[in-house]
Amino acid sequence: MKGQADLSTGVYEMLFLSNDYTPDLSDTGHGTETDLGANILHRQVVTINLVNRTLDLEPFQLEDPGGGGVAGHVVLIRQGGSGASSNLLIGHEDIQDLTFDGAADQINDQAAGLLRIGDA
Repeated sequence: MKGQADLSTGVYEMLFLSNDYTPDLSDTGHGTETDLGANILHRQVVTINLVNRTLDLEPFQLEDPGGGGVAGHVVLIRQGGSGASSNLLIGHEDIQDLTFDGAADQINDQAAGLLRIGDA
């Protein structure tokens, strides 16, 4: 099956997931926000630029919700417009434990691209 998706527009969010979350990265695994269940500790709208088939994340201020939750995974979604079941998972990354302590943090993407689409 061949498909196309326009990733140059839309609203993107970073979802910070608990350490208890186990990603299902198989072909039939997690594909929408609904699949993440109750593991979402925090969500934040982010700015993504699509340049030469590469998604680049703009630096942002993490609006830390506090409460002491510990995130161990981050997922990038693109809002689908019809709620959680239409919000598509674009990328997943294991992260070093991030404790939500209520203090805002600056997030800077140091990589050349967050996600590369297609062959190099």
